[in-house]
Amino acid sequence: AGYSRPPPPPPVCTPTSWCSSTNACQKFVINSDCSTTYVTDDSCTSLCSSGQCSGGSCITDTTPPAVGEPEIYSGQTYTDGTNYWYKGTAAGTISIRATVSDRETGINRCVYTIDGSNYFGATYDVITSYCKADNIASPNVNIITNFGAVNNAELLTTGPTRRYTYDAVPPTGSVTINGGDATTSSAAVTLSLSCSDSSGCSQMKISDTLSGLGSALAESYMTTRPWTLIPGDGTKAVYVIYRDSIGNWMPVSSMVADTIIYGTC
Repeated sequence: AGYSRPPPPPPVCTPTSWCSSTNACQKFVINSDCSTTYVTDDSCTSLCSSGQCSGGSCITDTTPPAVGEPEIYSGQTYTDGTNYWYKGTAAGTISIRATVSDRETGINRCVYTIDGSNYFGATYDVITSYCKADNIASPNVNIITNFGAVNNAELLTTGPTRRYTYDAVPPTGSVTINGGDATTSSAAVTLSLSCSDSSGCSQMKISDTLSGLGSALAESYMTTRPWTLIPGDGTKAVYVIYRDSIGNWMPVSSMVADTIIYGTC
């Protein structure tokens, strides 16, 4: 009788796959029977210039990021709605930030300037969607700041510019008792108060004595205020210091004052 050789067993392979080096957004697959195929896989993004796949195709991003208006968010700042002032922290630094977003391929990196022309690398915070430059040395001069952002398709946007005026100078001012009268027979008088500063004035301290001025209660700035002189006939004084809107107090050594003679006879 003749002998028949049995057929060879079918090939057996260990199933495996990897992102294709030739087909974007696809995996090359080896099946258990050793056959091969390509399957769509949006995690295989290395061949896409945008760095993203959708439905087996590279996303084409033609829209640059959106960049918001910058702001100083450390130290002391003030705005009247149109103009902006700043003063660095006690450590002599400032921190600035701007919101950024990109709905298609995401933010890759961002830059900032504080002189309107020279840009430096900033940090992108994916949680808060801010580009930030923290604790940079305060230039202690007027600044022009904005941010630029680049998305993963290498599209750049430069955001709007904001100008900050540096203000570390205390305000100036004056005080007058009863319109400048030399004498009064009433302890109840009216103070005329004047304060001047580029950022505006926000507070004041008033005292009957020079020694008590520094610890006097700070109150909102106003141009007139009723005041009661301390008891007893004689020359009475009123001492005042002012605070501007950025936080600079007039030193006690630079206080303003006025006097009036009080007598009940």
